Order: sequence, then C-alpha cells, then structure tokens
Amino acid sequence: MNTLQYYISCFTSMNCNKYRGQVAPHKAMMLIAVMEETANCHITNGFVPHNDRMVKAFECAWRRYVGESSVFNPAFATPFYHLSNEPFWKLMKSDCYVEKKEYSLGALRESFYGAKLPDDLCQYMAESASRQRLKRALLDKFVPNWNDNENTWMVAESEIEYSNSDKKQSFRMVA
Repeated sequence: MNTLQYYISCFTSMNCNKYRGQVAPHKAMMLIAVMEETANCHITNGFVPHNDRMVKAFECAWRRYVGESSVFNPAFATPFYHLSNEPFWKLMKSDCYVEKKEYSLGALRESFYGAKLPDDLCQYMAESASRQRLKRALLDKFVPNWNDNENTWMVAESEIEYSNSDKKQSFRMVA
C-alpha cells in the first residue's frame, strides 16, 4: 500500500502542459472532480467513468477553482486521457480501442471504458482528512490564486444535479 504522501508527491509532480507561463490546471481539476464524486459516493470502486455526470463534476470543479481563464479551456477529454501518463491512472481499453495522440470526448468514450485508480488512492479520496490534503496539494500547486474558504472545499451534489437539469430543460426548450 502506498502512503498518502506518495500520492501527494505524485499529484504535485504531474507532467502538465504550460502555456504563456502558466501550468495547465486540467489534470488537477479532473482529480478534484474524481475526489468529489468519490465523496458523494458516485465513485466507489476506483473505476472513473467518462459519463455525463463526470463531465459535469469536472466542469463544476473548473468553475469553482479556476473560473474564467484567458489561457485555458475546461476540456474534459484532454486530462482524462493524459492522466494515463501518471502512475496512478490506468485507462481501461474497450474492444473498439483506436490508438490516437488526442481524443475528443466521443472518441475517448469509444476507445476506453473509463479509468481505474489504485485501491489505496480510492481509500484516501474517500476519507475526508486525506481528501482535503490531496485537494489542497493540487490547488496550491496548480491553481496558485485559489480562494481558500470553506465554501469551496466541496462541489455540492445539488450543483451537479442542477447543472444536469438545466441541460435537460434546455433540450426541452429546443425540442
């Protein structure tokens, strides 16, 4: 079993893209979304789906911690795929796997079932104190100007549900 410090070290030494002198926060936001979905009991066995709920969790984490950026866009497929270069994120290839350098969300869904995390990392993500240490390490490293107040520590379940219901409502209005 790896220690919490091992994963903090892995998280803070991730290989991330840099643009205009800024480090891309995409992988950090994906991991925060995974932690929040774990805390909300939507990820229980270390399997990280690339379903609509996970996309919404990623977008909510991005809005909460990164906000508007003139440098980066919250593209879900990019960190989901590129986290596979880290020692704790294993993509689960589907029967329709096609090797590419970059994946759109549709191509990602076609080529992979999702991702798998080690059991010990899942345990740390499920425990509140460990999860907060992992999250703080990510935010301090990849979002240096984040607002440290208690209201930003957890994306509310209702925020994701509300976001999904907005999407359904928009669809009904168009249809």
